[in-house]
Amino acid sequence: MRPHPFERVFAPRAIAVFGADGQESAGHRILRNVVAGGFAGPVHVIGEPAECPAGVRRCASLAEVEGEIDLAIVASPAASLPEVVRACAARRVGGAVIAPPASGATGRAALDAGAVRALLAEAARGGLRLLGPNSVGLIRPAARLNATLTNGGASPGSIGLVSQSGAICATALDWAAAHRVGFSAVVSLGDALDVDFGEVLEYLALDRATKSVLLYLETIRSARAFLSGLRLAARLKPVVVVKAGRHGAGAGGASSDDAFDAALARAGAVRVGSMDQMFAAARLLGTPRPVSGNRLAVVTNARGPGLLAADRAAELGVVVPPLADATWRELDALLPAACSRSNPLDLLDDADPARYRIAVERCLADPDVDAVLAMLAPLARAQPAGAADAVVAASQGRSKPIVACWMGEELVRSAHARFLEAGVPDFSSPEAAVDGFALLASHARNQRLLRQVPGPLAPDAIPHLDRAREIVQAALARGRDRLTGAELRRLLAAIGIRDRDSAGQRVSGTELYVGVARDAVFGPVIRFGRGGPSGLAGEAVVALPPLDTAIIQTLVRTSRIASVFTAAGGMTAREVAAFERTLWAVSAIVSELPELRELEISPLVVADDDVYASGARTSIAPALPEAGRYGHMAIHPYPTDVGARWQLPGGVTVSVRPIRPEDAEMEASFVRNLSDNARHFRFMIALKELTREMLIRFTQIDYDRELALVALVEREGKETQIAVARFIKADPETAHVAIVVADAWQGKGIGARLLRMLIAAARARGILRLEGEVLHENTTALELMARVGFSIRRDPESPDLCLIEMSLTGA
Repeated sequence: MRPHPFERVFAPRAIAVFGADGQESAGHRILRNVVAGGFAGPVHVIGEPAECPAGVRRCASLAEVEGEIDLAIVASPAASLPEVVRACAARRVGGAVIAPPASGATGRAALDAGAVRALLAEAARGGLRLLGPNSVGLIRPAARLNATLTNGGASPGSIGLVSQSGAICATALDWAAAHRVGFSAVVSLGDALDVDFGEVLEYLALDRATKSVLLYLETIRSARAFLSGLRLAARLKPVVVVKAGRHGAGAGGASSDDAFDAALARAGAVRVGSMDQMFAAARLLGTPRPVSGNRLAVVTNARGPGLLAADRAAELGVVVPPLADATWRELDALLPAACSRSNPLDLLDDADPARYRIAVERCLADPDVDAVLAMLAPLARAQPAGAADAVVAASQGRSKPIVACWMGEELVRSAHARFLEAGVPDFSSPEAAVDGFALLASHARNQRLLRQVPGPLAPDAIPHLDRAREIVQAALARGRDRLTGAELRRLLAAIGIRDRDSAGQRVSGTELYVGVARDAVFGPVIRFGRGGPSGLAGEAVVALPPLDTAIIQTLVRTSRIASVFTAAGGMTAREVAAFERTLWAVSAIVSELPELRELEISPLVVADDDVYASGARTSIAPALPEAGRYGHMAIHPYPTDVGARWQLPGGVTVSVRPIRPEDAEMEASFVRNLSDNARHFRFMIALKELTREMLIRFTQIDYDRELALVALVEREGKETQIAVARFIKADPETAHVAIVVADAWQGKGIGARLLRMLIAAARARGILRLEGEVLHENTTALELMARVGFSIRRDPESPDLCLIEMSLTGA
C-alpha cells in the first residue's frame, strides 16, 4: 500500500523556502532552523534572501528548482500568497506551511470567503496541502526537520503535539527541553484553512513513532472531522487534550464546555487543565497496568494526608470504598492493633517496609478495589527508600495499578528515583496523586464508551417513529416552531413516555430530568439528572447521541450522580432499567428527527416499568436539505439503510451489512483463513494475521468517512464472514476502495454485488470518485473491477500496480 500522503510533509526529501528576504523575516528564521536542525535533503530558497546559509541553493523562482519538492515554507506577504500557492501546486509540491510574515496578516482576517475558496481550489488541483496560515511550522525529529519559527528544536521522543496556538507550541517546546521530554512530531495548525485536527490525528494514529498525542485547541471548525480523527487516534494510543475557553459561553459558534467534555468521552480521550498536567498525563497513561474502575484504596503512614486524598477523591467522583471483610481479616492478623480500620488505611508513623508491602498487597487483592494509592510523609521514623522498594515489590505481577505519593523533597529523593525506574506513577502531593488516578479512571471509562458503537435500530424498536415524524412535520408545515401540548404528549407517547396528569392516579417516585439541546458545534446533546417542575436540579450527565444500552448503563451507573439511580436514591432496579430504555428512545428519536431542535422533560417519573412526564417543552425547525440524514449529528450512527439478503444457487443465503466493532474476531478469522495469494493480493505485503492496530482500524470504523460491508453466511448458528468490501474517504470528494472474497466463495457473483452496493452507498454520501490499487497479477480482481465499471490503467510509478478509478458524477 502507498505511504500516507502526509509522509511528504512530515518526512520531506527536499524543501523550498519563500519569503526569506530579511534577516529577521519569518522565512529567514525558519530557514536558519531548518539548516541548524541538520536537515539532510536539498534546501532551496526562492527569491533574494538576506543571506544564503552554506548548502542552501538560491533560485529566482520555483520553476528553476531541479527535482521534486515535498515541502514549501511560505512566509511571503498576503498579497503574493495566491501566486506562491499556484506555483507550488503546479510543481506538485506535497505540502506548504504558511507562516506569519513579519508584517501583514495572512490568516482568515486577510482573506475573504471567495479568496479562501480560490486558494483551496488552486491547491487541490495540484494535490498541495496547506498548513496554516499563521502556522509557526512543524518539527519531525526523526527526519531532522525543524521547520518552525520557534527559538528551539525538539528532542526525539514518542509524543505527538498538535496545537492551534503557535505560542503554546513554543512554550511547550521550552517546557519540554527543561524536563527532558521528547517528541515524535510537533504541528502548529494556525488558522487551519485546509489541514485541521482530524487529518493530523489520523496520521499520528498510524505513525509508529508516536505513542501518545497531546492536543491544544481553542475552536473546532468541523465536529465530524475532529471526532473522526480523534476516535481513530484514541483507539490506538492515549490522547490528552487541553482546551482554552472552559468558562466561555456556548454562543458565537462555540461549543458549550460540557458538550465538549461529552465529545471527548465518546472519543476515548481525556481532558486536562494545563500544560503541566498535559505532559504528566501523557506519561501517566503510558503505564502498563490499565485501570478497570474508579475505586481507590489509600495506604498512608499519616492520617492527615490520607484525609486530604479522600477529600480530593470525593470532589472528583473517585470512590474510596470500605475494604472487603476478607481483606480486613487478613490485615487484622498482620498489622498492629493501633492501625486504622478504614479506608484510608493509616499504617502509623512507624510503618516499616514490611508493613507497607503487606498493606499494599492485600489492598490490591481486594475485589472492591481497582487501584492503590500508597502515600508516605517523611516523619521521624519513616523509611522512604525501603518503603518505596516494598511498594514496587508488592506491585510485581499484579494487574491493578499503583500510584505513589512520597511527600517532600530531599528526604524522599531516592524513593522518587526508584518509582521512576519501576514505572510507578509518582506524585508529590495527595491532591495531585488523586488527580492522576482520576485521569486514569476517566481514560478507562472513556475507552469503554469509545468501544461501544450503537448497533442497528431494530425495525420495531420505536413502533411509532413514523407517527412522531408526522407530528413534527405537520407542525412545521403550519409555520410553527413549537408543538402544542397535545402534539407533545403524542410525540412522547411514541417513545413510551406516558402523560402523568392523565394516568388516572397520582404517580409518585424519584423526579428526573431529560433534555436535548442543539450545541453550536456538536449538534444534539442529551443531558439527564435529578429534576423537578423548574427543570434540572443539580449536576447533569451529558452525552452525545447515538447511545446504546451499554453506553447508557456506563453513563448512568458510573457517573458522579450514580447514587441517584440506586435503592438509596429511591429507585428500584426495574425503574433504573425503565429510565435507561427511555434514554435510549430519546437518543433514537433525536438521531432520526433532525427537525427536533430541543426537548426538555421535567419532571419525569419512573414507577415500576412505566415512565411518566408532567412537564415538557420542545422546539422544532426545518432540517437543512444539504445536511443529509444524519448531518445534524457529530457522530454518524450505524448505517441501517445499507444491507441486503439473497440466495446463491443451491440455496445458501448471503446477508450483507456494515461491519461492527464486535466483528473483530470474525474479521481476524476471515483474514487468517484466506489463502496466501488472497492475502497478498489484498494487503500487498507478507501477512498471516491482522495486527491489533489493523483489527481496530478495520472494525471500529467511523461511518461518516468510511464504510465496510461484510458478506455473511450462517454456519452452525453463527455468522461467518466470506467477503468484505470497503471505502475510506481520502478527501471530501474521493474515496479509496478495496475488496476481498474468501477463496472458496469466488466466482459466485458475491464480489460484484458487494461492489455495486458500495458504489451506491458512496454516491449517496456525496463521494464523486472512487479509486484504488490492484496488483497487476491479480487478474480476477481486475476483471471484476472492469465488469462493474471501473477504468483501469498501469501505474506509471509502479509497474506492478494497476490504478482503478470510477466517476460517480454520472447518472
